[in-house]
Amino acid sequence: KVHESNGNHSKNNDQSINGYLTSLNLILHENEYDLTSVDSIVKKCIAIVFDNWQAVKHVICHDSDETDLHLMYPDGNIDIHLILSTAFRTTKESSALLHTLIQVYPLSGEQLIEIGEFLIDQLFSIRHSGAFQSVSPTFLACCLRCRKENPSLLKKWLDDVLKSLEIKTQNVTRRSGGIPSLLTVILATETNNERPLLKHAFEVLTRIASTKIDEHQDKVDLPQVNAFNCIKAIFTESKL
Repeated sequence: KVHESNGNHSKNNDQSINGYLTSLNLILHENEYDLTSVDSIVKKCIAIVFDNWQAVKHVICHDSDETDLHLMYPDGNIDIHLILSTAFRTTKESSALLHTLIQVYPLSGEQLIEIGEFLIDQLFSIRHSGAFQSVSPTFLACCLRCRKENPSLLKKWLDDVLKSLEIKTQNVTRRSGGIPSLLTVILATETNNERPLLKHAFEVLTRIASTKIDEHQDKVDLPQVNAFNCIKAIFTESKL
């Protein structure tokens, strides 16, 4: 059903996969498996999560208002609110499934990188607060695991986010979408009391925010605005 919905989310709107995702998550979370023989299960679950995102991404990351979604489904008799609700719920449930995999099951270094980069792409792309709030806890779990198994990844991801923030041209919400969450989650996992990552991020954000805006520059989704929103998020995040 995930593959069938790819590119046409209305196809299985009356037979949502939310329940399947929830059930699968509960089965994997509550049952004890031999962790040495679950590689195929983990791979399949990761593939399901990634495929589901491809199926709903065009809805979750839609730039315009809801009425424009009608143009994406010209057949008529389509409940746009139902499509949005279904897309949000499948994003939430698939993220919860990924959260369980990260917390409970063995993952290779390659899988951990793949999951982290996938979550970063989600948080950069999502437009709606409810959606990125459901993804942020999963990214936090991923960063905490990376802190134990491959801490150098966190510095790389932080640099990637800061670089993307500076050159990003896609429209996001007025609070910069999931970008502040990306930064604060990475920084919140820092264990060094000197907080080198926090200092580095704050210096870069301050530089971006202080950059002069060209008189003729488009005022939508300015890097300076996103930087200010990230700075605000750092000050309001209790773990920082």
